[in-house]
Amino acid sequence: MKNLTIPLFLIGLLVLTGACSSKPKEPKEEQVKTKLAEEQTQVKAVKLVKTAFAREILANGTVAAVRKADLYFQSNEVVTRIFVKKR
Repeated sequence: MKNLTIPLFLIGLLVLTGACSSKPKEPKEEQVKTKLAEEQTQVKAVKLVKTAFAREILANGTVAAVRKADLYFQSNEVVTRIFVKKR
């Protein structure tokens, strides 16, 4: 076991020094500019016309009341009609 201590130590030391090398080189600003200039972005444009909006909007979620009211009735009958007046 004593014979393996020094080689294992040296191998560990080599691995640590290799892992702690300098940071990778960043691309130069000129290289970045030329690469960005080569790529073209395609854009589609449509002329807008004022028309009626004929699409259905769907939304999912939970609706909660901001205010709540407790209603008490004199009789325990089933409610068959509710009369509502628009403001």
